[in-house]
Amino acid sequence: ADINGLKKLNDEKGHHAGDRAICFVARILSETYGEDSVYREGGDEFVVLLKDITREEFANKNRRLRRLLDQQKMYHIAIGTAWDEGTGKLDKTIRRADRFMYMHKADYYVHHDRRHNKI
Repeated sequence: ADINGLKKLNDEKGHHAGDRAICFVARILSETYGEDSVYREGGDEFVVLLKDITREEFANKNRRLRRLLDQQKMYHIAIGTAWDEGTGKLDKTIRRADRFMYMHKADYYVHHDRRHNKI
């Protein structure tokens, strides 16, 4: 997960506003996936690692997260998910989720980047 537009938020409303956004994302991820499963990788980027979860449970948690994010209108969060059976391919699974997150992020910026809105 990664917060879209954090630099703009920090620039326009100050770093306290950006800190609130980071805390919001940490809280909503922790509520959805469990506090022990959420890791802040750096800046505004988070990784969630779930073990001993079925594909169905994983899908249900992801749907719940998307519903929670859709209900709030304050922040735009790019999400990438990937499920794999076992930990043998953990690096590959994280890279796959990261690609999905960056696709989601790119789509956001196509529609929200002020450089694309100028005539």
